[in-house]
Amino acid sequence: MAYIKKRTHTVRETRMVLRGNLQYIQRDIGYIEKMVAHGVSLSLLGNDLYRKLLVIQELCRQQWDMYVRKSHQIEDRIVSIDQPHVRPIVRGKAGCPTEFGAKVIVGLVSGYAFLMKADWNNYSESRSLKQVVEEYKETFGFYPKTILADRAYPGRENRLWCTSLVQVPGWDGSRQRRSRRKANRSTRMAATAS
Repeated sequence: MAYIKKRTHTVRETRMVLRGNLQYIQRDIGYIEKMVAHGVSLSLLGNDLYRKLLVIQELCRQQWDMYVRKSHQIEDRIVSIDQPHVRPIVRGKAGCPTEFGAKVIVGLVSGYAFLMKADWNNYSESRSLKQVVEEYKETFGFYPKTILADRAYPGRENRLWCTSLVQVPGWDGSRQRRSRRKANRSTRMAATAS
């Protein structure tokens, strides 16, 4: 209770409280294991509670491992007992630096949306563009007319590959055309200023 009431905490205090909480959970898991050893069946829990028990055991193992290593990172970190498949995605945005949920790639054909790829783990979308577009072609028999994507996709390699196959909005692949547009923009600005 004293830990909660304090406004700031030292690393030592935080580690002490964390260790205590982990030991309490391990003690309770030990009680359950003793009950099972004495013949109590876990089938009495039901599917949902049994699944949560397994998730809590794995969560405790992960937290203890991070505690021992003095780390804040671990592979396939569980952040939700109800949804253990959800992974944190660190974006670094001002309002919400960490997001949770699946990364999806969707293809649209004749007004219907098709899920091309969904993954709960954090991965670089730019590496999957070619694969997803080729899967789109295999599924529907043609390449998409346009590719709409966020800023994670347009690396140099993806842009060059896309211009050979499809039309990419806002990028025509020609430096000449871009420099002509820039020149036209500056002459328009000079004309409006005079």
